[in-house]
Amino acid sequence: MDVEKGVRDFVLSLFREDGLSHRGYIKGLDPAKVGDMYLWDQGRVLYGLVTWFLREDDARIEKYIQEMLEGLKKVALYEDDYAYFPYEAMYEGKYVQPRYNYWGDMSQSLWAATGQPIEPLVRYYEAKGNEEALDFAGKLVRGLLKAPIHFFEPSGAFTLHKEPFHFAFHVHSHTAALIGLLRYAIVTGDEELIGLGQRAYDWIKKHSSTSFGWTCEHYPYTTLQRDHQEVCCMTDVLNLAVLLAEAGYEHYWNDVERISRNHLVESQITSTEIYEPILVTFKHEIRKVQPEQGWHSYDNILERMVGATPGSGSANELFTTGGFGASGCCSPHMNKGFYLTWSHIITRKPGRIRVNLSLNFNSPWVEVHSFRPYQGKVEVILKKEAALSVRIPDWVDKWDVKVSVNGEEAPFKWEGDYVRLEKVHKGQKVTVEYPLRKEWIREDVGTASFDFRWRGDTVIEIKPKGRIVPLYDRAHMDCDEIPFRDQPLRCAPEDFHLW
Repeated sequence: MDVEKGVRDFVLSLFREDGLSHRGYIKGLDPAKVGDMYLWDQGRVLYGLVTWFLREDDARIEKYIQEMLEGLKKVALYEDDYAYFPYEAMYEGKYVQPRYNYWGDMSQSLWAATGQPIEPLVRYYEAKGNEEALDFAGKLVRGLLKAPIHFFEPSGAFTLHKEPFHFAFHVHSHTAALIGLLRYAIVTGDEELIGLGQRAYDWIKKHSSTSFGWTCEHYPYTTLQRDHQEVCCMTDVLNLAVLLAEAGYEHYWNDVERISRNHLVESQITSTEIYEPILVTFKHEIRKVQPEQGWHSYDNILERMVGATPGSGSANELFTTGGFGASGCCSPHMNKGFYLTWSHIITRKPGRIRVNLSLNFNSPWVEVHSFRPYQGKVEVILKKEAALSVRIPDWVDKWDVKVSVNGEEAPFKWEGDYVRLEKVHKGQKVTVEYPLRKEWIREDVGTASFDFRWRGDTVIEIKPKGRIVPLYDRAHMDCDEIPFRDQPLRCAPEDFHLW
């Protein structure tokens, strides 16, 4: 709690009179040249403040949100019915011309600005009915499609601009913007815009992402060495799949399950032991730099990395030659991915519960026990009487599905991809069973191809294997015997579903 309070205090300390968050002094950088107020930052800070407000309904935090909204409206440019931010950075109220990035153009800087605040603005509207927030979010959404440096084609493809704005498709800038666009479309009931969001998602999945979650940081690809993922992008793709599934496109729950079971969890550093081959192999590259108070710290570095993610990596390897350390953006985004998955295992309406993901979950209304990837089996125990729907994966033949209640075969109906039981009483256990797929599938990842061994929705092996910090070392999952937990699942609070 002390750490969380420290982070909250630090976030609030960055606000200035304009109502926006400023980076302040960064060693070695001249703010007059690079700016100190970044539009990218505003979206992230606003997301945090809205989450804070949703949890605690703090009037002080709502004041910060409202002042951010006013500040963003003042620095935006307006044309016709849309608004946009022409550059990412500002200094003393003026936009700073973007620096050329390592891709050789300015696309990343320009595209990183307009889309970032949209989603938290829409979520704030959902919570408080603030029409001003929704109206400005709508102007920014139209800016994504109409501004001089717009994002998406009607087909959903990334827009290709002429020099110096071509290529350098920073995927995270696009996916983060698309989350805002899609949430706005769903809240306003704009079916045409929802369709664009779906087409854009499908384009991203085809061109820069994969079935198991790996998502490239930049598109188009250049070389195998630079074809690394970004966990921020992967979480964005998961977020988009959740939004589409909640909008009625149920088959996207398959993407959520496969991403969360595979590359999302594989990207997390879970032990200091994984550093051993790095320390041995790259000992000659490790430099000893003197720590500097406030800027560099080397105390217990390996231990402090556990739980974080380097954010990059290939399909079979967590290490990349570009470096190996905790990513300041990808680590919290990874946690966001965990939360989005966990908070959508079930969805609930009065008298009705849907199990969307075959993952373990405990709540005041229902407890879910998943036997996958060991068996094609899910048990659901009702704590309150309700109609129950359980989603069936897309690789299952519907004729092979069996449903029982307290061990007795039970009739059920199909509701899209879900089996539905109209009335399940408190204390009854519903068991859903089906054959588990077991197969090898080859898939292109960037400019390379890999062979994946699937057991249900879980990858248990990949060929070729990684060499330094290999991923998918999951031989222990290749069995039918269930390793049961020693402790019961912690029960979720009633208000766990915030986003």
